[in-house]
Amino acid sequence: MSHGMGLRIKQAREAAGMTQEELGEATEISQNQISRYESDQVDIPAYRLGSIALVLRVPIGTLDTRLAGMPSGTAAAPPVRGTRTGDLGVPIPMLGFARAADFESSLQSVEDFAIEASDGATVVFPQSRQGDMALTVEGDSMLPWYPPGTVLLVRPGEFAQRGDIVVAKLGTGAVVVKRYQRRQNVVTLESLNHGSEGETFEWHVKEQPGFILWMWPVIQSTRDERSVRWHATKMGAV
Repeated sequence: MSHGMGLRIKQAREAAGMTQEELGEATEISQNQISRYESDQVDIPAYRLGSIALVLRVPIGTLDTRLAGMPSGTAAAPPVRGTRTGDLGVPIPMLGFARAADFESSLQSVEDFAIEASDGATVVFPQSRQGDMALTVEGDSMLPWYPPGTVLLVRPGEFAQRGDIVVAKLGTGAVVVKRYQRRQNVVTLESLNHGSEGETFEWHVKEQPGFILWMWPVIQSTRDERSVRWHATKMGAV
């Protein structure tokens, strides 16, 4: 079932100084469901576990010991090239981050686009599944959170939950990686670089429907944690 995750979630939540209600609001999971997770009454879907780990700011392996050793944040073991093996997910297309900006939903499906844009390159994450894609961070625009070479597992077609890290294409054509928040009809894409000059976007979904073209949640990521710490210190973001 849950492999003792309920107790570990409770301990991490209490260490973060959060109530079940606060954790539920941040993850868009009902307080009742959080309570059921913590008491090991039900299995926890992987995407829910990822959201909980992200909000509590703990490595996902802290909550699910089967994934121990994965990086913090949205957390994933380093990608492994090849075919499905053991508990690994399925191979998914991997493309440069900048290439994702070319996707236009009116022209083709996102799955067809990813396969075409990847030029045959694939990667496997523990949670990857058919329809996912992997984006490779290029350059320094996402420092310190995602250093160059970081690979993001994103899930097109899945709605983001409050607190999720997302990849989004704005109406201007820019593609950004931000933290998603929503209060009623006001959406905020927050900068990941706390204390830095990273830009935060906010808009009213009904009054500005074209502000965003698409948005995909980041399910897992690979990060060099020492590189993250080094860049964060250098940029004064810690």
